[in-house]
Amino acid sequence: MTDLQHEIVPETAPVEHHRSTQNRWLAGGLVLALLAVVGLGVWVYSDHHQTTATPPTATGVAPPAITAVLASRVAAVNSGDKQTLTKIYGPTAIVEERDQNPAVIYSGNERIATILNGYHMMGFSLHETGVAVEQGQFVAEPLEWSSGGGIAVYEFNDQGAIIHQWVIGESLP
Repeated sequence: MTDLQHEIVPETAPVEHHRSTQNRWLAGGLVLALLAVVGLGVWVYSDHHQTTATPPTATGVAPPAITAVLASRVAAVNSGDKQTLTKIYGPTAIVEERDQNPAVIYSGNERIATILNGYHMMGFSLHETGVAVEQGQFVAEPLEWSSGGGIAVYEFNDQGAIIHQWVIGESLP
């Protein structure tokens, strides 16, 4: 009879797949979130450029006159100043709250001022969290609000009034 020798292989610790699965899900979620933000930006950009022949011409930090309007807007929302809000928005302005599902869209400076004043009366508040940047006639401003945070994108008319605003963000759980 032949004496068979067996190779002894030491046992290895079991591989933990839990953490790598979590990391994959997290990375996948971050990629999807980034794609959603880029896609929304492309949608806003292409939607606007289908209706206008004026391409964006400037990039960078928003000028002082615009940042003053945005600071006045935040102060007016936080204090419930309907009169100032009415002046900040153009008569036919549109606000699209894309952070809501379904999106909430309202128009007209009087209606916008009334709705934002109603938010104030319910305890809503805004806080600027970064520098407003300009791309052509669009300005983006990072904000926190009492129920979440995100970015507001504004389009201004030649008189410095907001004529279109998109709110993109998330609400707290």
